[in-house]
Amino acid sequence: MKYQRITLKLSGEALNSSQSGVVTAAVVRALVTEIAELIEAGVQITIVTGGGNIFRGRDLARVAPELGISPLTADHIGMLATVMNAALLRDALSMVDVNSVVFTPHAINGITKGFARHDALHYLATGHVVICAGGTGNPLVTTDTAAALRAVELSSQVVLKASTVDGVYDVDPAIEKKARRFETLSFDEVLQRGLKVMDAIAFTMCKEHNIPIIVYKHDDPHAMTKVVAGERFGTLIDNSCDSGSR
Repeated sequence: MKYQRITLKLSGEALNSSQSGVVTAAVVRALVTEIAELIEAGVQITIVTGGGNIFRGRDLARVAPELGISPLTADHIGMLATVMNAALLRDALSMVDVNSVVFTPHAINGITKGFARHDALHYLATGHVVICAGGTGNPLVTTDTAAALRAVELSSQVVLKASTVDGVYDVDPAIEKKARRFETLSFDEVLQRGLKVMDAIAFTMCKEHNIPIIVYKHDDPHAMTKVVAGERFGTLIDNSCDSGSR
């Protein structure tokens, strides 16, 4: 495998293949089966969960003023949704005999451990999947930023961003049929072109710490394995790439 230690930014939507419901069992089974194979191959995996399949802070935007709910409170509710997905993944991984541990910025008694870098590194070294939920523990900060932060703290070689599209395009491929997909991009070119990959804080953190980002479509059951093996799959963004397209 090209990458031996990875951070996977897993959106909530990546757990659900339909427009209704919270999760799709077949999708989760395929994901944890692939993770089990990568663990068996010696890959160390950190997963940072999103919560969009359950709740996003912006979901309360219209009713929040009427109910007197602060946008900060809405973000805290969204953080709890990421913990729900983490608990779901933990149990699903146990079904394929993969040990895992769930960390949140502050421990939730009986559910998660408080994040500590040295503890997380120990679990990675002993073959556990480290699942990080609850974002950074702060409102107004996305789980993209949490993924970049954990990647830096845990010395990940790459951040994988599972997406609904097969890479980064110059324009939205859902709107423009002639949209150009990039195989490789430099961090600087992403900034110059104003392309949306991750939020600005997360993107800058990866750039400054020289951690590549690979954006790929999550619905291929072998997608993550292809990426970790170093195959040309999705879009690779790093500090040395020259732009290219397919």
